[in-house]
Amino acid sequence: MTDLLHLREQYGGVYVLTLPDGKRIPYRLLSVGEFLEYEHLFKTGQYPSAYLEDEIFKKCVVDPVLVDHIDQLRAGVVTSVATSILTHSGPPSIADLNYDLDMNREAASFALHEMVCVICQAFPGYTPDDLYAMEYSRFMLRLAQAERHLLRMGVISEPLSIIPPGAEPQEQQRPKVDASELFNQWEQQQKASGGWVPKESPQPRSPSENTIISKAEEGGVFTSGGSWDLIDNPPEQRQRDMVNETAPIYNDYVEQMKEGQKVKIPSMEERRAAALARAKANEEAYKKVMAKQKEKLDADLKKAIEEREKARAAKRRKPRKKRR
Repeated sequence: MTDLLHLREQYGGVYVLTLPDGKRIPYRLLSVGEFLEYEHLFKTGQYPSAYLEDEIFKKCVVDPVLVDHIDQLRAGVVTSVATSILTHSGPPSIADLNYDLDMNREAASFALHEMVCVICQAFPGYTPDDLYAMEYSRFMLRLAQAERHLLRMGVISEPLSIIPPGAEPQEQQRPKVDASELFNQWEQQQKASGGWVPKESPQPRSPSENTIISKAEEGGVFTSGGSWDLIDNPPEQRQRDMVNETAPIYNDYVEQMKEGQKVKIPSMEERRAAALARAKANEEAYKKVMAKQKEKLDADLKKAIEEREKARAAKRRKPRKKRR
């Protein structure tokens, strides 16, 4: 712990690799652009791996003494450090990328992070890094200015409200209205004005926990808008567009309806249980991928160490030219 505190005091927040002999090597990570560049160079084989590993070591290790004496380090040290830097600088696989995204979704929901997005939306000249570098008082002033600007522009309809974690937003009190009475009034107005009147008034459904879609209701189409909207976008076309847009989402429901079955939309408890099952399956898949990745990484590291030792042994056996 003392060594880690000393390294933090000396270099700030850095990563540390501890070698088998107890020696600690502090390093920073590659940027996303640097990571993508080195990944491409390693895959194409345009340069020797040992050369790229030395370059990564010199670029990221923050201890200048280790960088200056890189040729005096034991075999395999530079490869181990470079491999560790690449592993932590970017995702080794798509599964790791998805896992990191899930881990950071919770962090992104923190109130201050969301405030950064609000300010950037109101003032595009700011970048998130600019806002993170501000003092708290100045940051809150920019947030208040962003709120005022977005209200004037009509992007938001009410002032921002920060809800504590675990608390649920209070629902606005709405006046109680009899839907059937409103429909009767609307129908009377349509009759008086000579407008369109449905053949049968829709019967209100009794509330139930789950919604059931019957076979007879599949052909129903909801249309809105005036006469120009019906001319430019007829109901048949709108129905086809709606089916095409929602097909990926409601694939299972559509298949059940084609078979003549009634579609029962899962409740929140059923969806939560299904989500937990998917999360568990993803976790198992991630563990398998990580185990395979570790085996591959160990094999690549062993191979790289052997190649480096062979190269150095060949270099030592090579006779030096005599000076005249």
